Amino acid sequence: MTHQSNVTPEPLATGARPPMTHSLKTDPEVFAALRERRKSFEIRKDDRGFQVGDELLLVETEFSGAEMAAGAPLRSTGNVEVRRVTYILSGYGLEPGWVIMSVVPAWVAAL
Repeated sequence: MTHQSNVTPEPLATGARPPMTHSLKTDPEVFAALRERRKSFEIRKDDRGFQVGDELLLVETEFSGAEMAAGAPLRSTGNVEVRRVTYILSGYGLEPGWVIMSVVPAWVAAL
C-alpha cells in the first residue's frame, strides 16, 4: 500500500525524480465529467511511475476505448484538460499495478 500527498513537491529525496508531464488519452464521457469538475480523480495503470506533483495532459478522444477496440480510429478531438496530481493511492483492493490519483486543475495547484 502506497500513499503520496502534497501539491507542492518537497525537496527531492535520494532517487526521486522531478515532476513529469504525462499525455493521456481520455474517453469522451470521462473527459466531459472532468471538464465539468464532476470528476477529480484518475484511475490508471501505473506504467509510468506517476508521482505527486506530476502534470497530466488529459486528451479527449473522439471514440471510447471500447469503440477503438472494435475498430474505430484513434483520433483526438483537440480538447485537453491539464491536471496536477495531489495524492496517489495504491493497494486497498486495487489490482496490483493500478492507482487512483486525486487531481486538481493545474492553475489551482499553482496557487
